[in-house]
Amino acid sequence: MGYLYRPKLKCGARGVALVSLAFLWLAGCATMTLDAKTGESSVVRGTLNIVLGNRQGIVAMTDSMVTQISFSAGGAVQIRQLPDPGKKLFRLDDYSVCTIAGFGSKSLSSAPEFGANAAGIIERYAEELGRNTSHRASFREKLTALSFLFEFYLTSVSNVELITQGQTQPDKYAFELLLAGYDDDLKAKIGRLSIMAAVIPMADGRPGIRAETLRVAVRPVEDSLIYELAGQPDIADAILQRRQATSDPAVQTYTASITADHGRSLTLEQLAALADALVRHTERVNSTVGGERQLALLRGGRVETIRGPHFSASAARPMKFILLLGNRFADVGTAVKIEGGTVLFVRNVFQRAAQSIDGSYFFGNQFADCEIRYNGGKTRFDTTNQVTNCTLLLGPQAPAGSPVVQQLLQNFQWRAVRHEAASKRSR
Repeated sequence: MGYLYRPKLKCGARGVALVSLAFLWLAGCATMTLDAKTGESSVVRGTLNIVLGNRQGIVAMTDSMVTQISFSAGGAVQIRQLPDPGKKLFRLDDYSVCTIAGFGSKSLSSAPEFGANAAGIIERYAEELGRNTSHRASFREKLTALSFLFEFYLTSVSNVELITQGQTQPDKYAFELLLAGYDDDLKAKIGRLSIMAAVIPMADGRPGIRAETLRVAVRPVEDSLIYELAGQPDIADAILQRRQATSDPAVQTYTASITADHGRSLTLEQLAALADALVRHTERVNSTVGGERQLALLRGGRVETIRGPHFSASAARPMKFILLLGNRFADVGTAVKIEGGTVLFVRNVFQRAAQSIDGSYFFGNQFADCEIRYNGGKTRFDTTNQVTNCTLLLGPQAPAGSPVVQQLLQNFQWRAVRHEAASKRSR
């Protein structure tokens, strides 16, 4: 699914564009943060995800190390390991698990409402799977849903970062997910989801960011051993391909089985020992891989066990909102009316239209010859918006002394400011 997410609009009465959408979830692995005092941004990278499967079942393993790489405004790079482990392996339901590598979380000091993390998205999705007891989702359905969610989330957060901080690096938003378990046809399978972000032109002529799914694949697990790797796979792949020799007992057992029967005879316990050896050999030469192992064993059609560090608290659940990105609204009366839900408007162009800002967040939009309406609701009209020859209409529920009204009056030049009478219904 490679596309820039734009909800389809339909025209209602008097030229009003209506949007009626279900909520979408937004918010190692990789963690992006920004230090408000120093202007430094940081990304956490470095992990190894391993999934091994044969007729005995499936083993999934990750490391737990979280490595923070900080980039200062002057270009200096600092690398350090964080003390707490990062959750990289998740149970989706009784039949499948997934591992993650690449993007993990992003916080924005200038827009904290939209900070979230990959773990929160996955755990929320797993909760929804658990609620739908009447339908067992297939591997394709799971990968498609996760692809949509992460495309949506990564596109949203990367563009807000670009607008509020002035720059971003699309490769920070690379993301990989391995799915392992038993499909709705009861057969063992391994799936893979790969997402990248790229710079694209927007409706306002400036660059924006689009997250795009590059690969969605599902492989059957049959008698012979198959595997998938993500994160930092080079050393593990060299060992599994027998390009790198080692005297490690687990690797020697693997080599003997591959030679004798293509890995059919390897037990789950031997596969777990092999996965541990692959992590161990990788961490010896790669300082961004290590820490306690996170392990899942799947056998007989179900998740048998999950072991690893204890994570005392679940990840912060992402904020629910709808995204309108890179659209142009001109000569349409009321530009957009949202039927329920919080909306994030990013890099849209409004011309000769009216737009209510209650219940919505606006970053990097352009308004020309418009009427902007505010009636006291929750909103964020960021200073990155551009307002030209526009009128501000304040409704009866928007007191003149409120922080939002003061911010609107102080930060933007209005052609006129009008107050709607209390007896008149807000349009």
